[in-house]
Amino acid sequence: MLKEAYRLLKPGGKICIVDWLKKEMKEGPPAEIRYFPRDVKAQLVQVGFGNVTAYEALAKHFLAVGEKEH
Repeated sequence: MLKEAYRLLKPGGKICIVDWLKKEMKEGPPAEIRYFPRDVKAQLVQVGFGNVTAYEALAKHFLAVGEKEH
């Protein structure tokens, strides 16, 4: 899916991924199927996204942003 998103984006386009933090909580999916922000960041870099940043300031979620470079 990330490869296809990279292919479809124009140069300079950004992808934003919001997901649950990998910790036990009452809401959301089980912790064992959640991802660590660092793993999502690595996956984005692996398919070619640059300027990849992961933000973990939210209580239950994280945001990962990557850019298709020119």
